[in-house]
Amino acid sequence: MTISSYFYDSVNGDRTYSAADFARAFEIGFENGVLLKEVENELGFEIGGTNYLTVYDGKAIIEGHFIEVTGTETLTVPAGDYSGQVVIQLDATNTRTAKLLVKTNQTPIKTTDLYELPLYNCTVTGGIITTVTDVRTRGGASPNDHLHPISDITNLQSHINSALTWVADPNGVKCIMGRYAGTGKNVVLFLTSGQPSASSTEHRVWIQIDNF
Repeated sequence: MTISSYFYDSVNGDRTYSAADFARAFEIGFENGVLLKEVENELGFEIGGTNYLTVYDGKAIIEGHFIEVTGTETLTVPAGDYSGQVVIQLDATNTRTAKLLVKTNQTPIKTTDLYELPLYNCTVTGGIITTVTDVRTRGGASPNDHLHPISDITNLQSHINSALTWVADPNGVKCIMGRYAGTGKNVVLFLTSGQPSASSTEHRVWIQIDNF
């Protein structure tokens, strides 16, 4: 058996786990999705083989459960013609297991007891998968909320609301962009030919340009 998943409630002692099991799962993180392979740096659960029936090794996190395929799994495809989906289905209540499944629709179930993580949309003709479209999402470690990444101009403006006015600086030009939330310090952006000196009243960000 190449697919393992845990953790589940024990019924009459039928589920036991070791400290290594817990460590293996918790060190990875908690975001739902497919994990990157440690060596190839690519998402696991690649699909291939004749008629896309083979799913290769991979790891995933689904609702706090760790799922792993260590070899390959062969898909069972329902008969008929349909636009379907290859998913990892986690049954946390009844069977307390996970499995790879070909659905006859593209509407994954996402409930507390039964949760399906999509891997591929597929076209099935006469019970044969003819095409697949990758819909895997990356999971794993949650982002660090303390880093405050500035991903777009809306997020930038929420931190430093101010009109931008550039003024002369000994090594170039600078712009006082406003106050950084919660610090009381100005955010100052420099276009400069040399590193700005430190300041106790400013957060200094600079673009250093040769031959300014």
